[in-house]
Amino acid sequence: MTESSPRKSNETQKLLARARELADADEYEKALALLHLQRGKLDIVPPAFDAAIGRLSLQAGRADEAVDYLTRAHSSYGDKAPAKIVVMLADALLRAGRVEAAGQALNKLRQSGARISRPAHHAAIDAFSHRATDALDSGPPTPWRILAQAETLADRRERQAAPELLATHRNDWAAVPEQYDAALCRLSLRSGDQNAAVTCLSRAAEGSRGAVPAMIRQALGTALFSAGRVDEAARQLDAAMKEGAHIARADLRIAVASYRNSTDEDETIETSFPKALTLVDHDKKLVYLSLPKNACTLLKATFVMNGRHREDYLSRRTPIHAFCNELTARPLQRDLIMGPDYFRFVVLREPMHRVLSAYLDKFVRKRHAKDRNVRAQQMANTIRAAQALAGIPYDPERSISFEEFVRFLPTVGDGELNMHWMPQSRSVGTDLSIYNHVGKVERLKETLELLESRFGFVQEKLTLRHMPVALRHIANFSEGASLRDPHRALPHELDEFEHAMPMPELFLTPALREILGQRYAADVALYASA
Repeated sequence: MTESSPRKSNETQKLLARARELADADEYEKALALLHLQRGKLDIVPPAFDAAIGRLSLQAGRADEAVDYLTRAHSSYGDKAPAKIVVMLADALLRAGRVEAAGQALNKLRQSGARISRPAHHAAIDAFSHRATDALDSGPPTPWRILAQAETLADRRERQAAPELLATHRNDWAAVPEQYDAALCRLSLRSGDQNAAVTCLSRAAEGSRGAVPAMIRQALGTALFSAGRVDEAARQLDAAMKEGAHIARADLRIAVASYRNSTDEDETIETSFPKALTLVDHDKKLVYLSLPKNACTLLKATFVMNGRHREDYLSRRTPIHAFCNELTARPLQRDLIMGPDYFRFVVLREPMHRVLSAYLDKFVRKRHAKDRNVRAQQMANTIRAAQALAGIPYDPERSISFEEFVRFLPTVGDGELNMHWMPQSRSVGTDLSIYNHVGKVERLKETLELLESRFGFVQEKLTLRHMPVALRHIANFSEGASLRDPHRALPHELDEFEHAMPMPELFLTPALREILGQRYAADVALYASA
């Protein structure tokens, strides 16, 4: 009976399944012994069988044995070898120190259209491309070969050994590629050696002869910041951002913003405390990041009426938003407010409800008003673009439905959005640990009680004179509306239901929720983590 018979094939599959179970229990030796015993009984060994032995050998730390069996499996498959077999073979070759041979296999895989993503694999391909001799893995070591070996150690979570290998061989050559020092920095950071990271990245920057890549500047800035050299870090990060690098960490963006303020440059980035949104009470050492559509009218008025500007606000009878704009126009001392003595708070709102609230406020309730908080041209551009997307000729009087508005939002970047529906995460940042309190509109009472108990704040009742319509608008979200498909209704149709506005759930259909969930994914994650 040959291996091709159905009964024999079924037995082999059961055997492989049993070997996987043993491997899952870290019983690699038993699994390998089982497969080796069965392999000797087979008339024809399937490639998948040798691949299984190779995979288990690799997991058991037997790199040379893994290379042997994975090479057999690869040869049996011929030109039709699955990508996962090629990758496993490359990993086995890397573990065995045969870097250029691994690079050759991976290079062929890349040429076939496969995506190569792991640093160790990229380094192996580069080692193969830069080999000094025709024979693979012969001759003296090259920077690329050592780099690939270090990345392989990093893959195996040997975080100390990887940068040590790179540092040991760093002076073996008159020049090393900038990727070598960039990798040394990255791996040094992982191992906690900040100073080594700074040193090697500085070398990489110097070796670039003035044209320092943004990724090198960004990594160097991060390393400098971690080493406590904030001013130097800010300069590098600032340069990286001007070259298009994206800085995700809130503390790094704050450092850049402070640097730009100190050098009298215009602040062109959004930070965790954008100047126009940050209210500070230095007497109480309290910092409030006010986000539009997040109960900011009530919170701004409460903030002002319980501080040193109370009498000025009352005597001038200026609308609260205009008054706060004057306060935020003053210089913002970010280094000071980020200190341990200051209490920083922000209030988030469920992202989809926030977008709906902004739409109903700006496109429905204020559709005929000259809203001083929204530039008329920006609103016109939004309507024009949303209508064009829906195939509708520009008609400002018709305006757009909520569905048309939602479908427009993914077509533009964050910086092009009005602040009332700009993602909250763009201003808040992704690191909520810098805030002492993160509230939610849906639990606003908790924030107000905290301000009362800790700072003696009294909730501002006079704020109602600034927002009577807004309160009525919120209060009259009702299930009593007879309007069908409110998400497709135009503003003039919704305006007729001002006193019986459909519930938000009737606007937020599954399809629109999916669009908003993708467009505001960062906000959804931020809100969930608060």
